[in-house]
Amino acid sequence: MKENISTDYHHSKNLNKVTQAEAWDFMGLLPKESCDLIIVDPPYPISTNNGTNRFSEKGWFKGSQDDYEDEWYNEYKSILYRQLDVLKSGRHIYTFVDEKNLFKLKPIIDDYFEFKKVIVWHKGMMGLGYHYRNIVEYILLHSKGKSQMQITKSPNFYRSDKPRHSIHPTPKPVNLYRWLMRNSSLKEDTVLDCFAGSGTIGVASLRENRNFLACEIEEKFVKHANQRIDKEKNQGKLF
Repeated sequence: MKENISTDYHHSKNLNKVTQAEAWDFMGLLPKESCDLIIVDPPYPISTNNGTNRFSEKGWFKGSQDDYEDEWYNEYKSILYRQLDVLKSGRHIYTFVDEKNLFKLKPIIDDYFEFKKVIVWHKGMMGLGYHYRNIVEYILLHSKGKSQMQITKSPNFYRSDKPRHSIHPTPKPVNLYRWLMRNSSLKEDTVLDCFAGSGTIGVASLRENRNFLACEIEEKFVKHANQRIDKEKNQGKLF
């Protein structure tokens, strides 16, 4: 059962933990311009034998992959609207994409945020497939209006091995998130992750002395993420 979401994010109810909630609902309760940085790895439309994934709890989508993708991209516009509402002016949003969504999602995000750069993440291992096997993913950097933070000392390339053992199907390395946070936020800033997965952004935030707001709809991921985060908090108390 999903917990009730606090209407005041400054209180301990939602800050520095993963809340079980849909992204749209969670962001709708946050104050306007309350987040200093957004890092997001959306659950892109993937075909399965039973249907396709989506980022709400409406169940499996029945229909062709093309029809589902059209609905997914249209539905994602509502997520972007919420992100635009809660991100502070001049601050950054990072969106993880594969090569397909690099071309399909970027024009949609461009309608809401100002495009800055494509960053390449070298995962250290090749994925499955053919016509050249993928060993990189991409990160889109946008800002809300004119950027207030200039990134002048980092290349648009980062190599860090993809975690090999994770409860989540698309894990990202902690160090990659820490690198993005150091480039686009300050200590004690608040980072938003509206598709928290296994809670890696939460762990990275704690290690970089940032606060974070995070939500995830799948109960097993919420439980695992908060266990990781609690362990990180307890580890920090030892030093």
